[in-house]
Amino acid sequence: MTEPLRTKNDAMGELLRAAKQGGELPRPGSKERIWNELENPRRPSAAWWLVPAAVAAAIVAVVFLPTRKPQPAFTLALASGDVRPGAVGAPVTGELRVAPKSRALVKRSAAGVLLHEGTTATFENDLTLFEGSALIVSSARLTARAKQYRADVESAVFQLEAAADAVTLQVSEGQVRVSGPQTDVLLRAGESWSSRDGKGRAELSPSDLAALRALAEPGDAVLRVAKPAGAKISLDGVELGTAPLEVMVKRGAHHLEGVQGALRTELKATVGGAPATTLELPQPKELPLPQVSFEPEEAEPVPEVNPKRVEPPADPSKRYMLARSLAQKGRYAEAVTIYDGLSRGDSGWAEPSLYEVGRVSLRAKKYDAAEAALAAYRARYPNGSLAHEVGLLSIEVQLKAGNGALALAAMDDFLVRFPNSERYGDVRFLRGTVRRDRGDCEGAADDFHALVDHPIHGRDARVLADLCDQQLGRKKN
Repeated sequence: MTEPLRTKNDAMGELLRAAKQGGELPRPGSKERIWNELENPRRPSAAWWLVPAAVAAAIVAVVFLPTRKPQPAFTLALASGDVRPGAVGAPVTGELRVAPKSRALVKRSAAGVLLHEGTTATFENDLTLFEGSALIVSSARLTARAKQYRADVESAVFQLEAAADAVTLQVSEGQVRVSGPQTDVLLRAGESWSSRDGKGRAELSPSDLAALRALAEPGDAVLRVAKPAGAKISLDGVELGTAPLEVMVKRGAHHLEGVQGALRTELKATVGGAPATTLELPQPKELPLPQVSFEPEEAEPVPEVNPKRVEPPADPSKRYMLARSLAQKGRYAEAVTIYDGLSRGDSGWAEPSLYEVGRVSLRAKKYDAAEAALAAYRARYPNGSLAHEVGLLSIEVQLKAGNGALALAAMDDFLVRFPNSERYGDVRFLRGTVRRDRGDCEGAADDFHALVDHPIHGRDARVLADLCDQQLGRKKN
């Protein structure tokens, strides 16, 4: 049996088999070339190895490398007053105008922008401010532009203002880099910058900061406050703006307050989902002023049955004592007549009698007559021996007459004139209370903070000061 032909490799075997079968033999020199190819096969070009490498790299890039996501759209979250376009809950993709006495909040997942009255801005991926001012909080990268200047932040709370003659930026938290014509400055918390004046100190509104932080929280329902028109509306202690307004809030129970001057109203309501919840607060009513008396309480006199008419004696001192007796019996008109006559004389009883006209008129609830007598005393005896008592009585008269503004003016005057009075703490605590009830929480907080160590009012002052600070967005020390 013939042993199989052994070949050096398959290629040479194919060549010999072709010759044996009578096939066409290679041309001279082919054998050497074939042997050379077999002994030294050609290596693939290096370029071929780049193809699978490029494919692999493309797969890795698609599967593993993060792609830059487009910024989420801004959404209108608050429209107070005249805001155009003003569809709360809808995306804001172009220009937004906030009219005078109006306010708006625009937000996205990591940023909130509170636009003040008279502001015009556009919202695309970032913010461009044309005029007005915007208070901004951002926990992610954000760019804001105003005129020729640009503000870049990673995480910050700041205010940007575009006026006719300058661009101003104030930083509350974090840091902001400002760039523009001949400008490249890094601002840190508490610093400000102006294209006209350079760097300075930031002074931002605590109430605006508190509102921005609260409203920047996610909301899932629309609340519409229709009335009372023109009232300042607060939601859960945070001022929103003036009614009518719409705002994005979380579903659930909320407490609303409305203030118009010295008038207040409030409402507790539960906000649901779509459609929007529309509320009308009750018509504002003025909070009653505190009723105080700086003198010891007197028992109400028992009216006399068929009182006898008494002829006033000629002696001024006896007439004065008679008037006092009549006042204690509730015969106020007779007492005032005697006191008034004495006040017009030139005896030593004129000054105290004029004061008593005011005091007894107050007891009789004749508030206009009481204030007229006290005003006459201040004019006639500006540094009289009873000026201190007249100051206290003036406060009491205005409070009981319901004149809040005049009562505050009387308290202001007393605190300036008698800073060492033993009643100073009482009057200042009273002023803080009236200020708070009239919506002046900043002034009230100043009064309460000044009394935190007062032996009588200190405990209540600390509590009330903290409440005002929370409403103003102040941090507790």
